[in-house]
Order: sequence, then C-alpha cells, then structure tokens
Amino acid sequence: RQLPLGSTLAGRMTYSKTSNSVPMGTSELTTLGAFNPTNPDRAVFDGDIRHSTASLTLHSNPMRQLDTRAYWNWFNKDNRSTRITFGASPATHILDYRKNNLGLDVGYRINPNHRIVVGADYVNLHRNRVDYDQTEDRKASIEYRNTMFDWASARLKYQYMQRRSHFLESAAGTGPADPNYLNRFIARFDASNVDQNLVKAVFDIQLGEAWDLGIEGIFKQNDYKDTVLGRTKDDRQEIYLSLGWGDIQRFRVMVFADVEWIRYDAYHRNISTVGAADAYDPNATPTNTNYNWGSTNKDRNYAVGLGADWKPGERWKLNSSLIWQRTRGAADFSVQMGANPAVPAVPITNYDNTRKVALNLRGTYSYSKEWD
Repeated sequence: RQLPLGSTLAGRMTYSKTSNSVPMGTSELTTLGAFNPTNPDRAVFDGDIRHSTASLTLHSNPMRQLDTRAYWNWFNKDNRSTRITFGASPATHILDYRKNNLGLDVGYRINPNHRIVVGADYVNLHRNRVDYDQTEDRKASIEYRNTMFDWASARLKYQYMQRRSHFLESAAGTGPADPNYLNRFIARFDASNVDQNLVKAVFDIQLGEAWDLGIEGIFKQNDYKDTVLGRTKDDRQEIYLSLGWGDIQRFRVMVFADVEWIRYDAYHRNISTVGAADAYDPNATPTNTNYNWGSTNKDRNYAVGLGADWKPGERWKLNSSLIWQRTRGAADFSVQMGANPAVPAVPITNYDNTRKVALNLRGTYSYSKEWD
C-alpha cells in the first residue's frame, strides 16, 4: 500500500498436486458378448497432475476522476501421468497447458453519477493438443455506468474479442484418399479462429423500501474464421428478470424469469464410399455418397424460479427455492448442391427438448460462533 499514484499492489501464488493409482483393465467386452484382451503396456496407471498459479494486481488512483487496474495471471497445468499404450493403439493423450493473461482497465468518472471504463485483455495459451498448440485472445471493451438516481443504476457494455490459433494439421494425411487428410479441414470451435461481438445491459431498480427489480440483456455473436468443416457461426440472446421483496435479515422472497435463444450453424462431410480417390476432400465434386452437408441448430431455453429466505429466530435460517426449466430445440439440414443422397435431410423438430423441476430446502442452526 501507499505506493506512488495512490497505488496498491497485491500478489498471490498457489500450488496443488492431485495423484492416484489405478490398476489397468486387461480385457474388454465386445458387442458379441466375448472378451478381448486390451494388452496395456503397464499394469498400473499413476496419475500425477500439478497446478501452479500466480497473479499480480496493481490498483492506482492517479487523479480524483481516474482509476486504473493492471493485472497479470499465470496458470500452469503440469501433467506427469503415465502414458499407457494398448496393443498397437497410440499412447493415451496427456494434456497439459500454460496460460498467461495480461490486462488493463481504466475508469474515468465524468461526474459523481457517470463513469466510463475502458478495458484491454490479452491471453496467450500454450497446450499440447494435436490440432492447436497455441491460442491468443485479444479483447477490447468499453462500459458506461450511470448512478444518477438514488433508486436506480444502469450499466451498458460492449466487448470485442479476436482469437487466433496456430493450426497443426494443415499437412495431415498423404492425400484425399487418406482418412487423416480430412483433419486438414476440421476446426474445433473451442480453439478455432473467431471474431466475437458482445453487448450487455444491466438495470437495477429500487421500486420501494422493500422492493427491487433487476433486468439484464445479453447479445453475443461468434463468427468463426477459416473453418471449412465445423461450427461456422453462432449467436445468443438472453433476457433475465428478477423481482425481490423483503428484508434479507428477516424474510425475503425473490422470483426470476430467464429466456435464452441460441442458434449455431455448422458444416460437415458425409463419407459412405471410403474407397473413392477424393473421399476425404471437402472441395471435391459431390456424389450421392460422398458430399458435404450443413446444419442449423436452434434452441430456446426457459427458466422460472421462486426463492425465499427466512430467519425465524436468532439462530435459525431457512433457505428454499423452486426452479422450473425447459429447453426446446430443432435441427435443420441442407445438402451440398449436386448431391442426391438416398436419405433426405429431414429436419428434427424435437432436438434437445428437456424439462426439469428442482426443489431445494436448506435449514441452518447456529449453535455458536464456531459451530452450525
């Protein structure tokens, strides 16, 4: 504390280790009811995963209207577990990674009721995956905060993110007849290149002495770059409403409702004639058995909940909630122009339909300051 420019510096380090030892199975059950040997090259799997983290944060207040926060976060997963080979199969994949995160937030208070926060964030991730070994995320954001009313506050934020990854399989396979050749075109969306736009608005309103209302809206759109086979884009919109009444120290009730719309588009390849010379090339002329196809998935998610907190006595506290959730989805398909498959691309109208009801009851009795 008490550093130049009204600064405070905080740091933290952690280390943890998880280990286990598991005997390896020596046989597997086939679909015909027989047992085949697995032939592991080791009788015991020894798991050994070590996590290390470090972080530094510098808060500064160089001017009355200006404040800054600079931060660095480092995370390392060191996987020293046993690599097992089963017969002629490749060895088990051992994942470890290292992540560095740097960022800066600058806040400027125009007046006591209006504040703007500008942020920049950078992530560099190294990992030993077979498709992407390095990823860089760059984020830029701007947020406006309004507290001009005693009974209401508002926040509006826009964020742009650009992710770029190093692809390792651009030369996979010996040619279009080799199944590994298809890996040149498959981009897994959790690590593939993407441009993202995010808008978020939050309103908190004090309706009365015991009433409060919360409204939140989110719009997020992902545009995946350089993707031939895989997810090409997705977008999400969400509206969340909450209404609360009562005193948290005595009795309080809250209800909420949430609606979310999700759509994601993807492009794939069907290969039925594996002996074709260009079977694994998505740029090849389509046939009735080897062709590309696209899908569009749409999901609507609904949730409604009721919760209550009650303190009937000095030592007692009761919490309860009742939550109803429902998802309704559909998947539509389209086939590459020039292909005429025997099975038509019929849409699925009940894709990922679920309903869930959860009732939670919890009671706490405080016997003393140390025990409950």
